Order: sequence, then C-alpha cells, then structure tokens
Amino acid sequence: MQRPNKLHIHRRGLIADADVIFDGETLTLNGRDLNVYAQTPVSGTIDDAIPAYELETGIPAPGGDLLFADPYRVLSEGVDSSSYIGTTYVDGVECHHLAFRADNVDWQIWIRTGEQPLPMKYVITSKWHTAAPQYELRLRDWNTSPQISAAKFDFSRPDGAVRLDDMVLDELGEFSTAAGGQGQ
Repeated sequence: MQRPNKLHIHRRGLIADADVIFDGETLTLNGRDLNVYAQTPVSGTIDDAIPAYELETGIPAPGGDLLFADPYRVLSEGVDSSSYIGTTYVDGVECHHLAFRADNVDWQIWIRTGEQPLPMKYVITSKWHTAAPQYELRLRDWNTSPQISAAKFDFSRPDGAVRLDDMVLDELGEFSTAAGGQGQ
C-alpha cells in the first residue's frame, strides 16, 4: 500500500489465488487461478477503492477496515460496547487484546505493545449468519518504511487472460462462472 491511492493485495490460499490492484484510477481484480480479470474505473484514494470493491463484487472486504486512512473512525462506527481483555501473545508478540460488539458483528483486535502499536490479529464474528462464522486475519513481518516499486501497482494482462464484463464473485470471493467474458 502506498497512500493515498495505491494498493496491491495478493490473496492466496485453498480457495483463491487473486490480486486486487488499485492505481488511483482503475480497480482491477485478477483471478490468477482462472486466468481472468475485471476492471472498473475508480478515481480517488484507497478509501474510495475499498467501498467500490465491495459495491462491484457484492462481497465485503473483511480486514479492509484496517486499510482506511482513519481506521479508528471506520472501526468505531456502530460499536455498542467494548472491553479490554488484557495482554496476550500472538505469534510470539505481546499484544493488547480488545473486543467490540456491534449490531451485526462482534470483532476483536490484538495490537502490539510498545512503541509501534500495530495490529497483529483481527477477528470478525458474523452474528447474522447461522453458526456465527468468523474471519481471521493475521498480520506479521511489518515494514513501516517499505521501498515499493511503482510497477507493483500497475496491472499487466497475463498471456491468454480473459477480461470479464463484471466483477462477479461468489460467496467465497472467487470469480463466478456466471461472469461474461470478452476474451481480451
């Protein structure tokens, strides 16, 4: 991430291998595993790109709250109650553990103690789905002064990639097979 308007997220796991790239003018979703991509114009900052991603895909961006310029403002919206649980360790790092309740979700965050209070873990519990599913995000290897090449935020269409008309994702965050392609 390079504030105010550059973002590149690579999501890799059992379910998906995809990139979200924002260059200040275009939001690109690149499904590496399916060799497909979709783009939509979005001018502005990262704060504009995150809600545009959610609107275009119909999928929430769990953890996106932490990417806003003022995450406190975004995270505290709708909070009914909060608790300080105490200190604990996340991946060997001492952290403050905080818990929050809102109408639709409960969430917890673990913030590293010391001079650089950075988030180390973030858990969102959905209260409006059966069985209260959780989304967990772990952050590590923080580099608060990175040297990032400008090319990291440029999208180059992979060989043979099919451009989709829409950013249609399924409930797991994968490109939907229902999305129409242009073949370019």
